[in-house]
Amino acid sequence: YRAAHSFFTREEAGDGEGEASTLGLYIWGGREMPGGDSALGTTKTTNRLLKFVMTAEIEGKVEDWKEGGHWVPVATTSAETADPALSAGPVGRSDHTGVLYTDPATGKEHFLVYGGRLVEPTSGAAVAAGSNGTSSRSSRSKGSGGQMAREVYDDMWSLDLDTMVWTLLYAGGEKDGGPPARFLHASSILMEEEGGEKGVKVVVCGGLTFFGNS
Repeated sequence: YRAAHSFFTREEAGDGEGEASTLGLYIWGGREMPGGDSALGTTKTTNRLLKFVMTAEIEGKVEDWKEGGHWVPVATTSAETADPALSAGPVGRSDHTGVLYTDPATGKEHFLVYGGRLVEPTSGAAVAAGSNGTSSRSSRSKGSGGQMAREVYDDMWSLDLDTMVWTLLYAGGEKDGGPPARFLHASSILMEEEGGEKGVKVVVCGGLTFFGNS
């Protein structure tokens, strides 16, 4: 089971020549919990991309899923290879925003992820720390067993849906004039044209920081 994730749909070409296009449904990020109840086991923040399919290839043959469909993982890579910690794209998070947009210059579709928070169970005096080190304002709290450690992010990533490659667009940092790290916010895409050139702007509104409302 997964909660506090983002999802998007996109039109996809059929598998064979002449086949009709289909609507692909994807979810990314969020908190995974066994049985839909955190009391049944560990709740973990994830960065997996999943796709809902009506059929699946099993041991070399295609079998229909009798319950209507199934979620399967989609492999992604990252263009940020200089830092090994960034090789898998954005770290797992929940309560972020994910929006779909089309690059006016290339016509390619991208999935944009901004902000969010890390929510992990702790043991003993563990301290939460992001694995990408890009968060400019993060909350770090010590906790005993059963408590939750949190870190808030302000980085921005774009996933090319043709190549499934993540690109880091903004590493975060209020010193650069960026907004404070946040979660439970809203984001939207604005397509603008200026001087004959089309561009994309991201608008972020509201949300929570570790220090209160934003």
